[in-house]
Amino acid sequence: MESTFLLHKPVIYGSAVGNALFLILLLLHIIPAGIAPIAAIMAFTVRKGSLWHQRSGRYFTGAMIIVALTGIVLDIVRLCFFVEENHTKYAGYTMPSTYPARLGFMFVGVCILYLLREVTPPRVFRRQSRAQTTVVPRLLIMTGLALTAIITLRLNPWTGALWMIWTFILIMIVMVRTPSPAWNHREAEVVRHRAGTSYLAAFSW
Repeated sequence: MESTFLLHKPVIYGSAVGNALFLILLLLHIIPAGIAPIAAIMAFTVRKGSLWHQRSGRYFTGAMIIVALTGIVLDIVRLCFFVEENHTKYAGYTMPSTYPARLGFMFVGVCILYLLREVTPPRVFRRQSRAQTTVVPRLLIMTGLALTAIITLRLNPWTGALWMIWTFILIMIVMVRTPSPAWNHREAEVVRHRAGTSYLAAFSW
């Protein structure tokens, strides 16, 4: 039986080809997950605004985008295909993936993509009103609360998934309280950028 890298969880997707495709996708998730914290450390240690700061920031942003997208796809696969087989404990393998963990990581992936859109310079999106910029984080807050209820009442609240969900609910609350500033508010943009990237860097570590 195939297993995941490092954690040695079962991988059962109907055929050798199916297993290989899943492991390739997992590898595409793991490699940028290793790059992101290294790039974040470099971005924090070099002079702000320098060439190395910008380059390491781009590497960090790109890595986190790939991590979030591949993570969401991995969670969808885990929750939709050969679910029972991949959520069964087998002798010689570690504990399998859990439903709360998959839901939690999927939620976090969406939150990461939103944060990257909001706090990563240069600003390439059109200026939005306060009402527009708070719609998405409010929806994410409600989604996180709904997932909390589902995991607590219907699944297993002791898997560690809730701390991730609650952490990003708190971050989304902060985003609602500090919407995107006007284009000419350079200092506010810098504060928002540093706060958002700090959240993401801490999570990558």
